[in-house]
Amino acid sequence: MKPSNFSAARAHLERALDHLSGADETSMEARIAIDLLIEAAALEEYKRTPADVIPFQASGGPPHCGEPVEKGDVPRRIGRTELQAPHRLRR
Repeated sequence: MKPSNFSAARAHLERALDHLSGADETSMEARIAIDLLIEAAALEEYKRTPADVIPFQASGGPPHCGEPVEKGDVPRRIGRTELQAPHRLRR
């Protein structure tokens, strides 16, 4: 069975909600019911599966870690992957 498209379902429900603009009791009850369906679809659409947390060592970060970074500072590359402390951009 293919998975549900909660985003599309929510869009259709929101359009249906727009059409139920009457002040009668049936329209109001239908809007409440559709609101609940929209909320359920949104919850399912944005539900996240738990992620595995990867532990990192407390020390041994990049050379520029801990140094203050100001607006306009960019890390300079040394070779392919190493970074040196940020330097000021000249304007």
